[in-house]
Amino acid sequence: MTLVETPSSHGNHLPELALRRYRAGEFSAEQCQETDRHLAVCAPCRSRLRMLVEEQRAFEREIPFERFAGGVERARRVPRQRPRRIWFAGLGGALAAAAVALFLARTPATGFNRTKGSTVQATVRVASAVASAQRSVPPGSQEVLEPGDRVRLGYRSEEPRYLAAVSVDDTGEITLLYPETGPALAISPTATTTYLPDSLEFTGEGREKVFLFLARKPFDSMAAKQAVKTALESAKGDLAILANPTFAGGQQVFSWLFRKP
Repeated sequence: MTLVETPSSHGNHLPELALRRYRAGEFSAEQCQETDRHLAVCAPCRSRLRMLVEEQRAFEREIPFERFAGGVERARRVPRQRPRRIWFAGLGGALAAAAVALFLARTPATGFNRTKGSTVQATVRVASAVASAQRSVPPGSQEVLEPGDRVRLGYRSEEPRYLAAVSVDDTGEITLLYPETGPALAISPTATTTYLPDSLEFTGEGREKVFLFLARKPFDSMAAKQAVKTALESAKGDLAILANPTFAGGQQVFSWLFRKP
């Protein structure tokens, strides 16, 4: 594994994702040794690592597990059952969007994976009820959840966008998460990390794949659900090879694959 990116992109410094994986304990012994050697001689990377540690501490001070998981629980799923409705279900699009924009508007920006050449970023944070710890999960990751883990979807966009989130499980059941029906949520530009209002808890067995759609043009949430259905059919129901779906609207799609406890 090459930890150092090309001089044209990051100089001879470790990319942020590598630093995050290093501090999360995801590296092998060999990778840790390679990272340690680099950190020993690279003051900028040591400084960035300290910043990541402080970001994590600040997030957990501002949003402890009780607040992270508080309010109405979302997507507490068991096989073949619908999730409970989110607290802003039934509100007008503008009011729902305002609720999203206001929620955690001052949250520190962490854990992002940015699409090249894009002004849109997305992330997931997972909070553990057992360890009272939180971790960031970049798009494209596979994450093993423990009992009681709660998940929040987050985004940052420099432009107005329209947002929808959809999940699908190993049984092929597709669920609209945000919103549950109607047009995609209109979101305002935000320079800081914004998390969707309610935490998700996935129950039952198997895997759950979550897609976050962020489009430049308005679209109906059912279009996102249909796009996931079409992609699932192409993958013959295998979530491991299920690709990010596409549909009209200048959209970007981010995804995460979770193995439920």
